[in-house]
Amino acid sequence: MRIVSLALIFCLLIGSQALAISPINLEVIKEAQLYGTANVKKEYTSFLAPWMAFEERAPKLDEFAERAYLYTPFLLIAIDARGKAQQGKQVETADSSKTLENYSGYVIFSATLYGGNDALMQNAAVTVKQDKRTVKAAQSTVEVSKTNWPDNKPQYMAQCYFYFQEKDIQTDKPALLHILTADKQEHTFYFNMDRIK
Repeated sequence: MRIVSLALIFCLLIGSQALAISPINLEVIKEAQLYGTANVKKEYTSFLAPWMAFEERAPKLDEFAERAYLYTPFLLIAIDARGKAQQGKQVETADSSKTLENYSGYVIFSATLYGGNDALMQNAAVTVKQDKRTVKAAQSTVEVSKTNWPDNKPQYMAQCYFYFQEKDIQTDKPALLHILTADKQEHTFYFNMDRIK
């Protein structure tokens, strides 16, 4: 079984270009699994902190600030390992290869945005800007819910996942995730992609 798992990993590594942000090999997979299992009790926002960016114009970096995350292959493996460890399951190399396979071909960002109504993300324009290039999201998943915040704070929260074709993103250059919401508000998040695992 171990030989089959290793063979699967090597085939995945040779055949997929989705792993360009941080070169993925068995050593990096083990490092990501260790990060996930060693931080199993860490608060989730702290666990994700190295992959997070606050909205550029956020007046204050607190729980009301909008934020976005870049889901690199390293982070995807770490999240999977953390989840397995929380369930008391053994973390296997085959689990990591399956996780990578599920997201192969995409660069994934998530964003938490706030607004005054539940149509916040209706017809939103989502792009990544790099140098003079602008790339539109290939697909997205959005869930909008009501907040329990005081009246002077935004009453709706949108949890979004944006999938970009990996071939369209330069994973060794900084990127600006740009979201224009239905209320014509711009939300921008800067990622120095070549410095993120």
